[in-house]
Amino acid sequence: MTSASPPAYDPLDDIFGADADSPVHGLSASATHGNSDISLDTRRLQAQHNTVGYREGITAGKAGSIQSGFDQGFALGANIGIRVGQILGLLEGIGTALATAGESVRADGLLSQAAAELNPESIFTSDFWAPDGTWTYPVIASHEDSEVIYPDVADQHPLIAKWSRVARNEADRWHVDQALPILEGHESSARDDVPPPESSSKPEITSRDAIDW
Repeated sequence: MTSASPPAYDPLDDIFGADADSPVHGLSASATHGNSDISLDTRRLQAQHNTVGYREGITAGKAGSIQSGFDQGFALGANIGIRVGQILGLLEGIGTALATAGESVRADGLLSQAAAELNPESIFTSDFWAPDGTWTYPVIASHEDSEVIYPDVADQHPLIAKWSRVARNEADRWHVDQALPILEGHESSARDDVPPPESSSKPEITSRDAIDW
């Protein structure tokens, strides 16, 4: 009785199919041909394809996530920066106005303390932010039955909320008109039911979702 001849060896199986050492129709590629050079070459080619594919996948993934993370981080950072600037500007303005009367010592002291606590190193510490970029302090939507937006995250940052109260109290002390547009900030928008521009403030994620960097 004549035994069946072994199937023809297809070198492409080692690249896109089974490994060179895995059984091919019951026999390994090297056993079928008895040529170790072919097995080694195809194995190297398969490793090259795997490496190139992995690198291309990582590159494509970074390209998609970096832009999204930048957009979200920029919008949130801009809202925080605007709020801090308003607070420091109000305190500095009060101090400058009182300088001519020789009563700027208190205002200057508050400005120095605010500048020390509202610098980026203090604002963006692990006390307030998780490693994935989400805020760890509680944030409530400024409009009922609406989602949290970036101005909410900025206004309710513990340090910003603290110095917003201090600045408002100091302005009331010296009868500063806080209805000026430059001083109204996000709070007036909430009172007038005028939402901030979506393109610059509304997050594309929920309040507790991570920002992908």
